[in-house]
Amino acid sequence: MAPTKMTARWRLVVDKPLALHLVLFLRDACHLTIPVASDIPPQLNGKLPELPDLFDKDTRLEAELLWPDWWRVTLEYSIREVMDTSPIGAVSPQTGMGRARDGYVSDLIAATTDGVGEFTLAILDAGRKWIGSSLSKLQIGPANPFDLELLSGVFGESFARRNSSAPSTVGLIELDVAGDWSYIHNSGVILCSTAETVNQDHLRVLLLEAVRISTGHPEPVRPLPFDLQNIEKVNSTSILDSPILLVPIDEGHLILQDVRTGGSGLELHFELIDSNGQKIVSPSLDLGNWWEKGLRRVDPYDGLELDIFFPDGRFSGVIESPNYSQERDVVAHRFSRPPKDPYDLWLFVMPYPTLPQFSIELSWAIKGISKSRFPINLSAI
Repeated sequence: MAPTKMTARWRLVVDKPLALHLVLFLRDACHLTIPVASDIPPQLNGKLPELPDLFDKDTRLEAELLWPDWWRVTLEYSIREVMDTSPIGAVSPQTGMGRARDGYVSDLIAATTDGVGEFTLAILDAGRKWIGSSLSKLQIGPANPFDLELLSGVFGESFARRNSSAPSTVGLIELDVAGDWSYIHNSGVILCSTAETVNQDHLRVLLLEAVRISTGHPEPVRPLPFDLQNIEKVNSTSILDSPILLVPIDEGHLILQDVRTGGSGLELHFELIDSNGQKIVSPSLDLGNWWEKGLRRVDPYDGLELDIFFPDGRFSGVIESPNYSQERDVVAHRFSRPPKDPYDLWLFVMPYPTLPQFSIELSWAIKGISKSRFPINLSAI
């Protein structure tokens, strides 16, 4: 089902974090004995490598003592990342964590323990290799698109119950664990097994409760146990003073929202806005690179053709969304930044222009847009 044009009323943000699966891998592959608790899920699905002998007796006891804290702090980190998105898709400075997530569990363990550190880091490396070789069994990224009719009904019922239509954002973290399992964090974020995401009756109850908590007095997430490095560098600010209107689209506009410097090139951020100037967002937000996973949803930029021209004559060749061009002197490819909304189109263009100028040429036949060129002068910004 295609994303619906939404502005600021409601949104479901969905993720399937690698970090949480790595902490579960450490528990399950090493056969750690962990006390049962409502916020601790059952075992991972799939056949895991057997690594019980990597700990000696003393380090095993320490790991079993520390594991619940590793789990809960990593959970807070994952919740922070999921909910670091407003209903209209704004990105706060903390979204730099999206780039830092791969080493998060290793950094956490190194920061909180001495004796078991070297053992757990080796196990986490094995976990990454297992996940990398088992992608068909453990897909990092939600496995199931959500029924927008169900979501609209849930949020509509919730608005009616509290006699309010104030914006609401609900997070859902999907875990590839056994059976029907779910837990709602005090922040209003749902944790559940993959099986629960396809059980419409269960999902409806979970969503209603999550909306109630998230629109009431949700508990804030705890501070991280250490500073993440280079967040400002990861989240460079736009060098545009204001967005540039490009072409009218479906009673709205395609705009160039941001131009950022990034390493050896430029990051170009395109958005669609409605007739009121409000950003159009997807109501169901999948934090995975959704266009790389079988195009479960229709791409809002399907059919858009772009070409980047430099003043010295170099150009990218046609970039047809969601593909990329690397056949010319200028390389351009699509990537994502949190909150990874399909209505955000990010392109990385390299090398950096020799002059502080470039042009964007675009056409969009299915929208009735013929070829148009827009000069961008960075020296004037």
